[in-house]
Amino acid sequence: MRLLTLEISRVRNLSSVAIDCSPGLNVFIGPNGAGKTAIIEAVYDAPGDGIYYVQLVGEAADPELVATVREIALADPAVTGLGVVLTMHLGPDDVLLNIEVQFTPGLPAEDIHTVVHRIEERITDSYPEVSRIFIEVEALSGGADVSSAAGPVA
Repeated sequence: MRLLTLEISRVRNLSSVAIDCSPGLNVFIGPNGAGKTAIIEAVYDAPGDGIYYVQLVGEAADPELVATVREIALADPAVTGLGVVLTMHLGPDDVLLNIEVQFTPGLPAEDIHTVVHRIEERITDSYPEVSRIFIEVEALSGGADVSSAAGPVA
């Protein structure tokens, strides 16, 4: 469903406003109290078939995506545990992922590099919208901390 025009009356601080929406992404910019949240609430609460989805840039990814990412990483035999998994929407189909991964102590750096790429590939196969993956490597021998930034995934 595409929203063509949005007419809002008496929502929060908006007495009456009409907005013509463009195809694709519509962005509302303004100072605090200008009515941005009121617009989003009006779209979300609008009558109809209930198939409205409001995506906020900076919002965390769906909990199902986070759970699946955890399962993918933990399924690798070289992974012994996970720390924090953080996500953030950079756009409607653009998700940033940061994950702390503990590897088998003493695993050579070359093997860690291979495992990191294997995990990244499995994640993007399941969720192509995850376009930026940062894996923080922990539990290396000597306690060193190495991070891998995959960058944009092709």
